[in-house]
Amino acid sequence: MTLSKKLHGADAAMREAIVATVSKQLKLNASWQSAARELYDGYNSGKALVREQALPNYLQAVKKATAGSTTQMAAARKALHNIERLADKGAPTRMLKAACEKLLKQVQEGSAEALEKACRVAVQEKSRYVADRIIRTEMARAWADGFFASAGKDADVIGYRWKLSTRHPVYDVCDMLLKADMFGMGAGVFPKDKAPSLPVHPHCMCSLVEAYEGDLNAQQLEAYKSGKSRAKQAGDTYLKSVSQTRRQQLLGVDGAKAWANGADWQRYMRGWSGLHNPSTRLQHFSSNDIIEASKSSIILPDIKFIGYALDPIKAPDKAKAFELALGYKQSNYEELKSNIMAHLNESKFVEKGDGGFGMRYEYIMELVGANGKKANVLTAWIEDGEQKRLTSVYVTKRKVTT
Repeated sequence: MTLSKKLHGADAAMREAIVATVSKQLKLNASWQSAARELYDGYNSGKALVREQALPNYLQAVKKATAGSTTQMAAARKALHNIERLADKGAPTRMLKAACEKLLKQVQEGSAEALEKACRVAVQEKSRYVADRIIRTEMARAWADGFFASAGKDADVIGYRWKLSTRHPVYDVCDMLLKADMFGMGAGVFPKDKAPSLPVHPHCMCSLVEAYEGDLNAQQLEAYKSGKSRAKQAGDTYLKSVSQTRRQQLLGVDGAKAWANGADWQRYMRGWSGLHNPSTRLQHFSSNDIIEASKSSIILPDIKFIGYALDPIKAPDKAKAFELALGYKQSNYEELKSNIMAHLNESKFVEKGDGGFGMRYEYIMELVGANGKKANVLTAWIEDGEQKRLTSVYVTKRKVTT
């Protein structure tokens, strides 16, 4: 089991307790709803393996605002906008949406006591949602391991066909995996040793089904036997077939621009982790393995490194600082990305407020660079749906986040 990064940097004891609970619920063949309630049921139930989620800064601002204080309510105007957005369409579950609607109403019309109660309900529903997300993601991952273990031994299976979940509400990389013909075997079909990782992202319910020789025509069989990947070309073809808005949903605004200028879409595709031999993880898996965090909730766009932080023309001061302090420049930017990823701990993300486009975070870490020297690096992030996306990175003299 590889626990999601959405555990928010839980300490070792909490992680072990969650792993044990998830494993037990899987063995009991429990529904994801009942399994999630074992992680966190809230409302004084006593079941709270998942840490209770803190109110975001904008909810804290609303909580401090009192009906009748014009100054405080004016200060909370942005907060009201964010809650209204969540209550309208941004909340990921029906119960959390209802909690946000109630909170919005109490802020505008209710007493301080009613507001306090509404805030508590919102916190409980957010915490429940986190438990739901962990369970659904890990059950999907457990299913995938079982599927690959079984299908991988079947000599008649030559590949896998992508199957979009009937509960797939948001347009994302899963839609591309269904439509793109990356190996000439047909849209959404992959050879046995080059399949997408499952789940592709938190809450992903999409899956794969077996593909047999008889499912392919003569031309597709020839392509299968050649084993040649056409991922880049297939991705380009798919991206050209969709609207600019769709491309921005998949690649981000900067990524869509970079792709239009000739960059490889694989650098920017949200949720894309490449194609892998799924049997590799199973071959090395044992129950004593250390449970490592998935990086599926983190986005580090290449453009932020090669197009800004390490670009001696666009950001000469930042680029010079990185080269002198840590030995990083555009030619080895991937080493810097890997270094940052290896040091990430979501429990150390510091909230910096929501400017209307999502919660912003800051995290300062000490890195040992390509030149063997140490320096502190500040990373800035923004909440992007289910993920955190890097917005800025630079060398700093400020203290490391603790």
